[in-house]
Amino acid sequence: MKLLLAFLVFFLTACITLEPTYVYQEMEKIPDTRDKNVCGLLKDSVILYAAFVDVEKHHPYTAFDLASTQDSIKKAIDWIEDQAANYGVSLKIKLVNHDQFKRKSIKEKNAKVSFEHYDKAFYKSGVSKYKDYMNWSDGIAKYMGRANRAAVNKNLASYVRINDLQSFNAVLRDKYEYENIAHMYFMNAYYEDVKGNAWNTATDHSVEFAIIEGKSAAVIAHEFLHLFGAVDLYPTQEYSFFKFDEIEKKYQNSIMLESYKDVNKLEVDSINAYFLGWTNQLSEEDNELLFHKLKAPVY
Repeated sequence: MKLLLAFLVFFLTACITLEPTYVYQEMEKIPDTRDKNVCGLLKDSVILYAAFVDVEKHHPYTAFDLASTQDSIKKAIDWIEDQAANYGVSLKIKLVNHDQFKRKSIKEKNAKVSFEHYDKAFYKSGVSKYKDYMNWSDGIAKYMGRANRAAVNKNLASYVRINDLQSFNAVLRDKYEYENIAHMYFMNAYYEDVKGNAWNTATDHSVEFAIIEGKSAAVIAHEFLHLFGAVDLYPTQEYSFFKFDEIEKKYQNSIMLESYKDVNKLEVDSINAYFLGWTNQLSEEDNELLFHKLKAPVY
């Protein structure tokens, strides 16, 4: 009996004190953002549809701020087209500035929505704020639709009524005869921290859009590239498993790593060139940077 008790004590002690043996399992997973949704691949001809919104959280647009923001958009467009050319890709981005019955900016209160400046993606309760952004975007798009009503075509059975961003996008595609339209909302935060967010970039269920608070050409280019599949090269909630230390060393000038610099000092890295459709495949080295390893204890 004493021998049995001694054995049990030894066995339990060993189980507690011995360190488990770890094996590394490589996850063959990379972002699924290439050629997704409305924007698709960034090549040939696309439209950047810019809407300038006066929101309560920031400031109404002045003629100067509107003009300087448009200058930044053009600077971002020129930079993106040059980057595409560096990869041997033909790209022409057409800028269309929304016109609401000859007014160059619109008031969000006329659309009966209110933008909230969120620093995080979730409320303290854990509820996602995604629907708030979607509702705001749909409300603005519905209001803008008053100035872009669908043309009546007697050869078609249905008439498109603009109720949200999806229907607004459908009307614009018909009006301009462009397959790919990137929707970007701009707000006049001319002295606050410049921020940007892109939504619906990895889904085929809702139209992509971006919100830009400020007028930085680099931030504009960064968010525009998101709409066509580019991914951040710093830790995010969506992608927390990249080998970020190695990425930062290799792509320290990537616009998807750092967008708070002069845009002319930045570049599109080869990882995101693939997601944008500028190259046909990831290199083996880049592929490895997007994988991660899990420690699974084996007893």
